[in-house]
Amino acid sequence: MTGITTRGIYRVSAVKSKVEELCHQFERDQEGTILSEYPPQVNANTLKLYFRQLPEVTVLVFRTSHFCLYALERDNVNLL
Repeated sequence: MTGITTRGIYRVSAVKSKVEELCHQFERDQEGTILSEYPPQVNANTLKLYFRQLPEVTVLVFRTSHFCLYALERDNVNLL
């Protein structure tokens, strides 16, 4: 199973111990870490954890409205 074909990959929680294990693996050997050894949810949850721990915001606030508008247009959502 690959992440691209996994439904709800960012919504489904992974086992915390596996996420911590992958984090420690990255800290020890970034280039030697084999992501395919972990389920897609573990990879996604590890990425989310990484973004949460960054010292600065990764998505600029003024661009957030552009992302929201795009999502509304893409999903053909009518707010009125």
